[in-house]
Amino acid sequence: MTQILDNSNFTAEFNSELDGYIVFFKKTKHIAQTQFYIEGNALHGGYGEKYLERYIEYDSELTEDEIKSIDIFIGKMNKSGEF
Repeated sequence: MTQILDNSNFTAEFNSELDGYIVFFKKTKHIAQTQFYIEGNALHGGYGEKYLERYIEYDSELTEDEIKSIDIFIGKMNKSGEF
């Protein structure tokens, strides 16, 4: 099952091969990619925790508003912990 999250600025579609979301911005057709990461550093306080992060090397050239939107999306996903 593909999970799709939709709001007024973008649609985020879960990609199981990527293990993250591909975010499609509606107005500009730009794309941003995120991927889940599990903290592997045993000295880190969040060792073993799973969180979403952005991979900017695969993004389109995002506008400042799109960057803010994707950062908010990632922050909300990580805060909720509902992956």
